[in-house]
Amino acid sequence: MKQVIRTNKATIEFVNAATVRKRFDDHRAMVRDWDSMRKLCEIFPPVQHNGWTYKSVIPIEFSEDTLTIVMERVSGVTGGKLLRSNPDLLTRSMGTWLALFHLRTENSDGQVLLYGDWNRNNVVIDEVQRAVTAIDPGPLFGVVANGERDFLLTAWSITIGALKLRRNPRPLLRSLGESYNSLRALNASKIREEADNASDLLFKKFNRSPVPIRYLARIGPHLLYRYVIPIILDYL
Repeated sequence: MKQVIRTNKATIEFVNAATVRKRFDDHRAMVRDWDSMRKLCEIFPPVQHNGWTYKSVIPIEFSEDTLTIVMERVSGVTGGKLLRSNPDLLTRSMGTWLALFHLRTENSDGQVLLYGDWNRNNVVIDEVQRAVTAIDPGPLFGVVANGERDFLLTAWSITIGALKLRRNPRPLLRSLGESYNSLRALNASKIREEADNASDLLFKKFNRSPVPIRYLARIGPHLLYRYVIPIILDYL
Protein backbone atom coordinates (compact mmCIF):
# COMPACT_ATOMS: atom_id res chain seq x y z
CA MET A 1 0.00 0.00 0.00
CA LYS A 2 1.37 3.38 -1.03
CA GLN A 3 1.92 5.98 1.66
CA VAL A 4 0.07 9.25 1.01
CA ILE A 5 0.49 12.55 2.87
CA ARG A 6 -1.76 15.58 2.43
CA THR A 7 -0.34 19.10 2.91
CA ASN A 8 -2.01 22.48 2.52
CA LYS A 9 -0.89 22.75 -1.10
CA ALA A 10 -0.36 19.23 -2.44
CA THR A 11 -0.78 15.48 -2.04
CA ILE A 12 2.48 13.56 -1.65
CA GLU A 13 2.55 9.92 -2.72
CA PHE A 14 5.49 7.61 -2.02
CA VAL A 15 5.46 5.66 -5.28
CA ASN A 16 8.32 3.23 -4.67
CA ALA A 17 11.71 2.99 -2.98
CA ALA A 18 13.22 5.52 -5.36
CA THR A 19 10.62 8.17 -6.15
CA VAL A 20 7.96 10.41 -4.65
CA ARG A 21 5.10 12.03 -6.56
CA LYS A 22 3.78 15.42 -5.47
CA ARG A 23 0.41 16.42 -6.94
CA PHE A 24 -0.52 20.10 -6.59
CA ASP A 25 -3.83 21.88 -6.30
CA ASP A 26 -2.89 24.66 -8.71
CA HIS A 27 -0.50 25.24 -11.60
CA ARG A 28 1.34 28.24 -10.18
CA ALA A 29 2.32 26.42 -6.99
CA MET A 30 3.64 23.48 -9.00
CA VAL A 31 5.75 25.66 -11.30
CA ARG A 32 7.11 27.63 -8.35
CA ASP A 33 8.15 24.44 -6.51
CA TRP A 34 9.71 22.92 -9.63
CA ASP A 35 11.72 26.05 -10.39
CA SER A 36 12.79 26.42 -6.75
CA MET A 37 13.95 22.80 -6.43
CA ARG A 38 15.92 23.00 -9.67
CA LYS A 39 17.55 26.29 -8.71
CA LEU A 40 18.39 24.97 -5.24
CA CYS A 41 20.17 21.95 -6.73
CA GLU A 42 22.12 24.22 -9.08
CA ILE A 43 23.35 26.71 -6.48
CA PHE A 44 23.76 24.27 -3.59
CA PRO A 45 25.29 20.98 -4.74
CA PRO A 46 26.10 18.47 -1.96
CA VAL A 47 28.54 19.82 0.62
CA GLN A 48 30.75 17.65 2.83
CA HIS A 49 31.31 18.94 6.35
CA ASN A 50 32.66 17.04 9.36
CA GLY A 51 31.81 13.67 7.84
CA TRP A 52 28.24 14.61 6.90
CA THR A 53 26.65 15.48 3.55
CA TYR A 54 24.38 18.52 3.30
CA LYS A 55 22.24 18.55 0.18
CA SER A 56 18.80 19.08 -1.37
CA VAL A 57 16.20 16.79 -2.89
CA ILE A 58 16.58 16.12 -6.63
CA PRO A 59 13.53 16.86 -8.84
CA ILE A 60 13.20 14.38 -11.70
CA GLU A 61 10.31 15.50 -13.90
CA PHE A 62 7.03 17.38 -13.88
CA SER A 63 3.74 17.28 -15.75
CA GLU A 64 1.65 20.37 -16.40
CA ASP A 65 -1.28 18.17 -17.42
CA THR A 66 -1.49 16.39 -14.06
CA LEU A 67 0.10 19.18 -11.94
CA THR A 68 2.63 16.65 -10.67
CA ILE A 69 6.31 16.71 -9.76
CA VAL A 70 8.28 13.49 -9.45
CA MET A 71 11.38 13.65 -7.25
CA GLU A 72 13.84 11.33 -5.60
CA ARG A 73 12.80 9.59 -2.41
CA VAL A 74 15.12 10.64 0.42
CA SER A 75 16.08 8.15 3.11
CA GLY A 76 16.00 9.12 6.75
CA VAL A 77 13.68 10.69 9.32
CA THR A 78 11.85 13.98 9.00
CA GLY A 79 12.78 16.74 11.39
CA GLY A 80 9.29 16.74 12.89
CA LYS A 81 9.78 13.16 14.08
CA LEU A 82 13.40 13.69 15.07
CA LEU A 83 12.36 16.53 17.37
CA ARG A 84 10.86 13.83 19.59
CA SER A 85 13.70 11.32 19.50
CA ASN A 86 16.90 13.31 19.00
CA PRO A 87 16.24 17.07 19.13
CA ASP A 88 19.90 18.02 19.52
CA LEU A 89 20.82 16.24 16.29
CA LEU A 90 17.95 18.02 14.56
CA THR A 91 18.94 21.51 15.67
CA ARG A 92 22.64 20.99 15.01
CA SER A 93 21.88 19.63 11.54
CA MET A 94 19.48 22.42 10.66
CA GLY A 95 21.83 25.14 11.90
CA THR A 96 24.75 23.70 9.94
CA TRP A 97 22.75 23.21 6.72
CA LEU A 98 21.38 26.76 6.82
CA ALA A 99 24.79 28.31 7.51
CA LEU A 100 26.39 26.36 4.64
CA PHE A 101 23.61 27.45 2.30
CA HIS A 102 23.99 31.09 3.33
CA LEU A 103 27.76 30.94 2.92
CA ARG A 104 27.31 29.56 -0.60
CA THR A 105 24.90 32.34 -1.61
CA GLU A 106 26.29 35.33 0.32
CA ASN A 107 27.01 38.46 -1.73
CA SER A 108 29.53 41.26 -1.19
CA ASP A 109 27.01 43.18 0.96
CA GLY A 110 26.69 40.27 3.37
CA GLN A 111 23.19 39.36 2.23
CA VAL A 112 22.15 35.88 1.13
CA LEU A 113 19.52 34.03 -0.83
CA LEU A 114 16.77 33.04 1.58
CA TYR A 115 15.71 29.42 1.79
CA GLY A 116 12.31 30.77 2.72
CA ASP A 117 10.83 27.98 4.84
CA TRP A 118 13.63 26.12 6.60
CA ASN A 119 11.42 24.52 9.23
CA ARG A 120 11.54 21.19 11.06
CA ASN A 121 9.18 19.52 8.57
CA ASN A 122 11.24 20.42 5.49
CA VAL A 123 14.37 18.47 6.38
CA VAL A 124 15.17 14.74 6.32
CA ILE A 125 18.11 13.43 8.32
CA ASP A 126 19.71 10.02 7.74
CA GLU A 127 21.96 9.08 10.67
CA VAL A 128 23.23 5.94 8.89
CA GLN A 129 24.25 7.68 5.67
CA ARG A 130 25.09 10.84 7.63
CA ALA A 131 23.11 13.07 5.30
CA VAL A 132 20.93 16.15 5.82
CA THR A 133 18.53 16.87 2.95
CA ALA A 134 16.32 19.90 2.33
CA ILE A 135 13.06 18.83 0.69
CA ASP A 136 10.80 21.87 0.18
CA PRO A 137 12.03 25.43 -0.52
CA GLY A 138 9.51 28.02 0.61
CA PRO A 139 7.72 30.70 -1.43
CA LEU A 140 10.44 33.20 -0.50
CA PHE A 141 13.21 30.99 -1.83
CA GLY A 142 15.78 33.04 -3.71
CA VAL A 143 14.87 36.41 -2.19
CA VAL A 144 18.00 38.42 -1.34
CA ALA A 145 17.97 39.51 2.31
CA ASN A 146 19.75 39.15 5.63
CA GLY A 147 20.34 35.55 6.63
CA GLU A 148 19.02 36.38 10.08
CA ARG A 149 15.49 36.41 8.64
CA ASP A 150 15.83 32.75 7.66
CA PHE A 151 17.38 31.97 11.02
CA LEU A 152 14.54 33.59 12.98
CA LEU A 153 11.90 31.62 11.08
CA THR A 154 13.84 28.41 11.69
CA ALA A 155 14.20 29.21 15.39
CA TRP A 156 10.47 29.91 15.60
CA SER A 157 9.67 26.51 14.02
CA ILE A 158 11.89 24.73 16.54
CA THR A 159 10.29 26.67 19.39
CA ILE A 160 6.67 25.95 18.48
CA GLY A 161 7.51 22.29 17.87
CA ALA A 162 9.22 21.98 21.24
CA LEU A 163 6.37 23.68 23.09
CA LYS A 164 3.85 21.33 21.50
CA LEU A 165 5.90 18.45 22.90
CA ARG A 166 6.16 20.19 26.29
CA ARG A 167 9.92 20.54 25.89
CA ASN A 168 12.02 23.51 26.93
CA PRO A 169 13.09 25.16 23.64
CA ARG A 170 15.92 27.18 25.18
CA PRO A 171 18.66 24.48 24.86
CA LEU A 172 17.43 23.67 21.36
CA LEU A 173 17.71 27.30 20.25
CA ARG A 174 21.18 27.42 21.76
CA SER A 175 22.18 24.30 19.81
CA LEU A 176 20.71 25.78 16.62
CA GLY A 177 22.56 29.06 17.18
CA GLU A 178 25.87 27.43 18.05
CA SER A 179 25.88 25.24 14.96
CA TYR A 180 25.01 28.16 12.67
CA ASN A 181 27.37 30.58 14.42
CA SER A 182 30.29 28.16 14.16
CA LEU A 183 30.23 28.65 10.38
CA ARG A 184 28.64 32.06 9.83
CA ALA A 185 28.35 34.69 12.55
CA LEU A 186 24.87 35.85 13.53
CA ASN A 187 24.49 39.60 13.94
CA ALA A 188 22.44 40.86 16.89
CA SER A 189 21.56 44.12 15.15
CA LYS A 190 20.28 42.22 12.11
CA ILE A 191 18.26 39.91 14.36
CA ARG A 192 16.44 42.99 15.67
CA GLU A 193 16.20 44.48 12.18
CA GLU A 194 14.58 41.35 10.75
CA ALA A 195 12.11 40.83 13.61
CA ASP A 196 9.24 42.69 11.92
CA ASN A 197 9.86 40.96 8.58
CA ALA A 198 9.82 37.52 10.19
CA SER A 199 6.68 38.41 12.17
CA ASP A 200 4.85 39.57 9.04
CA LEU A 201 5.79 36.37 7.22
CA LEU A 202 4.49 34.21 10.05
CA PHE A 203 1.19 36.08 10.13
CA LYS A 204 0.68 35.86 6.36
CA LYS A 205 1.64 32.18 6.22
CA PHE A 206 -0.73 31.00 8.93
CA ASN A 207 -3.54 33.45 8.23
CA ARG A 208 -4.15 31.63 4.94
CA SER A 209 -3.54 28.16 6.37
CA PRO A 210 -6.23 25.55 7.13
CA VAL A 211 -8.45 26.43 10.09
CA PRO A 212 -6.87 23.97 12.59
CA ILE A 213 -3.55 25.86 12.52
CA ARG A 214 -4.77 29.35 11.67
CA TYR A 215 -4.51 30.33 15.34
CA LEU A 216 -0.72 30.49 14.80
CA ALA A 217 -1.25 33.70 12.83
CA ARG A 218 -2.22 35.32 16.14
CA ILE A 219 0.25 33.74 18.55
CA GLY A 220 3.16 33.28 16.13
CA PRO A 221 4.39 36.89 16.11
CA HIS A 222 3.86 37.17 19.88
CA LEU A 223 5.95 34.06 20.47
CA LEU A 224 8.66 35.41 18.20
CA TYR A 225 8.98 38.75 20.00
CA ARG A 226 8.43 37.57 23.57
CA TYR A 227 10.31 34.29 23.53
CA VAL A 228 12.42 33.42 20.48
CA ILE A 229 14.27 36.69 19.92
CA PRO A 230 15.14 37.30 23.61
CA ILE A 231 16.63 33.79 23.89
CA ILE A 232 18.71 34.28 20.75
CA LEU A 233 19.94 37.71 21.79
CA ASP A 234 20.80 36.37 25.23
CA TYR A 235 22.93 33.67 23.57
CA LEU A 236 24.67 36.22 21.32
